[in-house]
Amino acid sequence: MKHLILTLLLLLAINTKSQILIPQDRVSHTITSATYDLQRELFTEPSFMQPVVYIDYCPLFPGILGLTRGIGIGVYMIDLSPICPDSELERVLLHELVHVWQLHTGILISNEDSFTYKSIEYLHKFPYALRPWEIEADKIADRFCK
Repeated sequence: MKHLILTLLLLLAINTKSQILIPQDRVSHTITSATYDLQRELFTEPSFMQPVVYIDYCPLFPGILGLTRGIGIGVYMIDLSPICPDSELERVLLHELVHVWQLHTGILISNEDSFTYKSIEYLHKFPYALRPWEIEADKIADRFCK
């Protein structure tokens, strides 16, 4: 009985300690109800199986407002451009969270010189505006953006 109680407490601790979004204080204002709505719809596995997502500002190439990158197994970093207008930050974050979901579920795989999206390989030089994973991220972000 003692072991059963300890096991249950351990499982509860794992479940309550897991967080999907870890924004730095300076970007915490980007987390809105739309962010949580998207998170609840896309990330449906138990919380201890969900990815950990760090969010911060980072200087990016002009014209790039957000960037998602894997930094470990189940751990991702979303970089937001510090020159991105606050009015656009929510949508950029939602778009990037879709990429986290795509990467975490294996729908999108980032390779050295290409991307694989739904088992189809696209070279890095494939035009950004035609990339199906970007189109999907835009559609989902638009649906949640308020």
